Amino acid sequence: NEPLASLKNRFVMGVDVSHLDITRLNFFNGAGGSVDPFAPVAGLFGSGPTTTHTSKITTAGVFAENQMSLTEQLKLVAGLRHVHIDLERQRFNTASVLDTANSFSRNFNPTTWRAGLVYDVLLQITLYGQYATAADPAGSNIFTATRQESFTLATGAQWEVGAKGDFWNKRVEWTVAYFDIFRKNIQTQISLTESVNVGRQSSKGVELALMMRPTDAWRVQGNLTFLSAQFDDFTELSGGSLVSRNGNRPFLVPQAMANLWSIYRLPTSVPIDLGAALRYVGDRYNDAANSVRMNPYITADAWVSVSYKALWFTLRGRNLFDKTYAVSGD
Repeated sequence: NEPLASLKNRFVMGVDVSHLDITRLNFFNGAGGSVDPFAPVAGLFGSGPTTTHTSKITTAGVFAENQMSLTEQLKLVAGLRHVHIDLERQRFNTASVLDTANSFSRNFNPTTWRAGLVYDVLLQITLYGQYATAADPAGSNIFTATRQESFTLATGAQWEVGAKGDFWNKRVEWTVAYFDIFRKNIQTQISLTESVNVGRQSSKGVELALMMRPTDAWRVQGNLTFLSAQFDDFTELSGGSLVSRNGNRPFLVPQAMANLWSIYRLPTSVPIDLGAALRYVGDRYNDAANSVRMNPYITADAWVSVSYKALWFTLRGRNLFDKTYAVSGD
């Protein structure tokens, strides 16, 4: 906490380092047998492991964050982060011989930043706005690290404005926000064996959230999101021809989502919680052409939790409407 030109100022700087070393055996060779689910016999996929993959990722980052009080009510916040990433991918055949054609090493050096304003309109109401950039692997799954050989990091940015506050002695807390996000150079999985590169896609929408405690024993929470997402730069190979998917909605992205859940603690000597939750997911498309549509669905769950000494025991019922619905697809 060091004043800057008589203004209140807080500055934080740090370093973080991580290392991941993972080895994976690949058993799949196209062969396999059936397994009796009531009398399973342990075995191998096919004749045994076909290849061995190792991935080593070392990440070293330095970051700085600052908060300056321009006035008693208005604060300027900013952050900067630089990361160095070393990625080494090796593939060995069944004789443990290095497959140089499918092994590689590469490094990345992304720098990202954010800046925003926070304004306390009243003691219970705060307005905020922020712009932030981001960078992440084109394919984030560590088991498919070979995608990083030919692609740079996926990059993007987001700006967001919103308000949050509370009333009724903090028994009610609320948040409302509008956001606009874009990402570029994205590797998108379109099937179990195929991924494609999306040049750019974007999304914008509104988020609402509310938490209420009518009594000390009863809590109700809910959130709602309305989202508009689209491909901005994506041409797909379809039927031997390149077809523009610009303006279509990306895979598995609903336009609306909502959650509502409640927990009530019974006035008993032993803590007993009763809970219930509703979840709504809007319709989604299963392909870039937006020709295969998955229906929206609502699920309902309920549970009872009982505390005994230092343990909690929970009995949970899921999908109480007993409906069949598609969670995902490819």
